[in-house]
Amino acid sequence: MANMCRNMAVFTGEQSQLEKIAMLFTHMAIKEKQEEKGQMPDFITADKDWFFNIEWDGDLLFYDTRWTPNFRALQGVADHYGVGFILDYSETANLIYGQATYEAGELHDTFLEPSDFDLYEFDEDADTYAFENNTYEDNEEILEILLARKKGQAL
Repeated sequence: MANMCRNMAVFTGEQSQLEKIAMLFTHMAIKEKQEEKGQMPDFITADKDWFFNIEWDGDLLFYDTRWTPNFRALQGVADHYGVGFILDYSETANLIYGQATYEAGELHDTFLEPSDFDLYEFDEDADTYAFENNTYEDNEEILEILLARKKGQAL
């Protein structure tokens, strides 16, 4: 079975369009549970990049993809409804972690390189991560710090 990339998207644009997107993914989540297989909006003809484990919560879309984020499928949704999005994604077993933004037809993807994952260490005995003379219970905060640095932001 493929490794699954966890994705969290928030769409940006007119409220009426965002409500349509919420309805789309809510229906896709229901259909996924009924059919027990990944889903794709009817207006997208891609034969891959399926959405799995779809959850719509407030204005956030959570879902999984196989191996990597499904930029093209998500861009297809955004273009169909005339909106943008911010996508956070993670599949750390394959050293994938980043954030993509899509606005006015342009995708900007900021991601960690494999060498960035070498900047911290896991201590098996203590079950903690060491990074820049600090100890962390998990690596998520470290990854957020590294990504913020790539984006030129302070965290």
